[in-house]
Amino acid sequence: SSGKYTPVVMNVTANGRASGYIRVKAANEPHITIPAEDLDNVLQYNWTLDAEGIEGFSATVAMHGHPDDVPGTNAEDYITARILDEQAGIWNKFSTDDFDEENTILYFRFDGTNDAGIDGDYTAGTDDAIPDKVQTFVTINNGYWDEPSTWSVVGGGEVPDGGPKGAIVNIKHQVEMRTNGHEAYITNLTQTGALGVGSTLNHRL
Repeated sequence: SSGKYTPVVMNVTANGRASGYIRVKAANEPHITIPAEDLDNVLQYNWTLDAEGIEGFSATVAMHGHPDDVPGTNAEDYITARILDEQAGIWNKFSTDDFDEENTILYFRFDGTNDAGIDGDYTAGTDDAIPDKVQTFVTINNGYWDEPSTWSVVGGGEVPDGGPKGAIVNIKHQVEMRTNGHEAYITNLTQTGALGVGSTLNHRL
């Protein structure tokens, strides 16, 4: 991604089907769900795996990052982490032993898994910087995306100025965008919800 060579090497020891595929997509950025205040404590890069027709898959997967993507001096504190279920938004966190800070390699292990146990986003960072669960926002009124009064936080908490960012959003009302560049991890529209973008640009929904 963006000229960086970051191969994903799979040492496969078992596969229950003769056909199928795993698509690998790299993104030259911190994962979108990382809070702004923690961006300097995570890998500035992430991968998405998308499996189809895979069963009984056992492998050690090595994701080779770029050394420039570790922004601080605390790489020895990095753990590996992944989100498998986008709608649940729960980060599976692993050990510092699974991140080779000297070579910027992330290791993930699979044991007899299928598509659902592979599909997801993968990265690394400090345990504190990677949230346990992606925040979820739900509309409570018609209004503007950037207006905190349009939203509530599932499980409690304050809506930040500018509205949700890098979160799961559930839109049940009429929401309008009046500024550019809003970002969500997942956007869900119910039958009563609508999102108007008008003439705004560069949203990531």
